[in-house]
Amino acid sequence: MNMHRMLCALLILCLLPMACVCAEESGDPVVVRVGNYAYPKSLVEFMMRAAADDNGVLWEALSREEKEAIRDMTIRQVVGIGVIENKLAEQGKHDFTADEEELLRSNAQAAYDQMWTNLYQYMRKNNADISEEDVTEWLEEMGYTLDMYFENAKAIERQFRMFDLYCADVKLTDSEMDAYYQETYVKPDQERYEHDIPTYEKEILLLGNESFFVPEGYRYLKWILIPYPDELLKEARPQLFRLYLTENALKAAYDAMAEAAATVEDMNELLPYRASFDECKADNDAAGEALTEKLRQALPMAEEIAAEVRAKLRQGTAFEQLVNKYSADSTYADPANPGVPFHPDSPNWSDRQREGIATLKNIGDLSSPVLASEGIYLLYYASDVPSGAHELTDEERNALAQNAQYAAQLNRLNALLEAWKPDYEIVTNESLLDMD
Repeated sequence: MNMHRMLCALLILCLLPMACVCAEESGDPVVVRVGNYAYPKSLVEFMMRAAADDNGVLWEALSREEKEAIRDMTIRQVVGIGVIENKLAEQGKHDFTADEEELLRSNAQAAYDQMWTNLYQYMRKNNADISEEDVTEWLEEMGYTLDMYFENAKAIERQFRMFDLYCADVKLTDSEMDAYYQETYVKPDQERYEHDIPTYEKEILLLGNESFFVPEGYRYLKWILIPYPDELLKEARPQLFRLYLTENALKAAYDAMAEAAATVEDMNELLPYRASFDECKADNDAAGEALTEKLRQALPMAEEIAAEVRAKLRQGTAFEQLVNKYSADSTYADPANPGVPFHPDSPNWSDRQREGIATLKNIGDLSSPVLASEGIYLLYYASDVPSGAHELTDEERNALAQNAQYAAQLNRLNALLEAWKPDYEIVTNESLLDMD
């Protein structure tokens, strides 16, 4: 994650309650004033740039129209904050007792310490020479301090005070919560992944991210890995060594082409690199075919094992027991392991694997032997992967209920803020903002 973006996401609220102090005492020009509270140029510009960064773009790269849209959105946010502060002041709920401040400061200290640790680890991954002092100094220079975390804690507490005062009667039915889940969590993932299996596999399966929607068509596969006989591997050493050499040559050719692509101005200069890569690719493919041809000698043995496995499966033997007996890979000896998700549109399976998988028509089917450099696979159709919306656990549903309740209260609060705006003098001065 971009470091500035990470900090903005964590700390943007910290600046908001401090605005009235900054504006009145530091000489920072006031851009927004709502009743008795003023918000300075530095704050509004920070929020504008943070909004751009949160969308993954640099402020400088935006068009004038895009910058103006972010500016207008930010000013609306600041005006809303001003209405909250005025309203709480009227109700005598704006300030905190000494005991309340002590608790909030303790919470702020814990949050700051956690953020400091996360940032230190992040920076060390990119530069091993970074010291603890460097991290602390950098944070201080950027203005991200314990005091800001304290102000953030107070801002959050003020928001919940508004909820208690004006939104306590907001309650959601089960159907409303389900609708919130579908609209907020399921729908975005469905729109992104339902018809784009490569993106789903890259972002969810390979990177381990979470999705609230599973595309239709996935099945769980397990396997038995049959090792090649030692005598055959000895005989195949020349083919294995040739494959090793061609793989290294192919990698070197690719690296050379990539390095050249980063520096050449005329793409025609890449043609010799491409020709070298293509030649290495052809050699590597030929070496792979030669090795496969040699390893085919083990197919009769693998077919016999496959027949034994099918017979035992028909007799009711659990697949996990057969893994223990026949497989060099014990991954699927554990019944709790559901298997590997496979989809026909997945780009992450070889043609040879796809040929074997194509023969699996029903749950419980076993494929013909599939040759690979590490052994011979017998692929097993274990089950179908449930598609559609992710089914929530009790713990997830409880968390969702809290999120949905918060969102509903926030919607109520935003509507009230709009209604209260005419009660206060609101002055904005957009011309002070630096839009470059």
